[in-house]
Amino acid sequence: MGTTLAIPHASPGVAATHLLVFAFAGRRCALPLAAVERVLRSVAVTALPKAPASVLGIVNVHGVVLPVLDPAVCLGGPAYRPDLHGRMLIVRSPRRWLVLAVDTVLDIIPCPPCTQTLPPTLTPDLAGVAGVLAQPDGLILIQDLDAFLSPQDEAALTQALEAGTDV
Repeated sequence: MGTTLAIPHASPGVAATHLLVFAFAGRRCALPLAAVERVLRSVAVTALPKAPASVLGIVNVHGVVLPVLDPAVCLGGPAYRPDLHGRMLIVRSPRRWLVLAVDTVLDIIPCPPCTQTLPPTLTPDLAGVAGVLAQPDGLILIQDLDAFLSPQDEAALTQALEAGTDV
């Protein structure tokens, strides 16, 4: 599945208090480091018939078939088509393992206690954003992995994966 980039899990405390910063489609985002299993170079994705629009397809990661998500569609934006020069984030959402196709991984940074959490009523156009981190070079949107798949998309993905394994 390509080269793995090391993620320093020095201690559970580091994973719980740090963010993995990444970029896709001109957007800088972050996830809690504790949710990220590993970062891989992008590989070709196999189409998954009847999958929701947010699912680019599937990949085999060490014998496990995982869905690859288009983070732009998951977050309410236009479709983003990553290329093979990008990265794939293997992440654990509250319901399943997922792969996020992104352009690049930028950094691992501490999550300061002053991170701004935004109420959903103030950010209707920022679906899936759990908070915002202000940096000298701009804002980083901290993503809510639970929001990447709606319950309907989750059900459709489960059906598509089950149908795909029956072949």
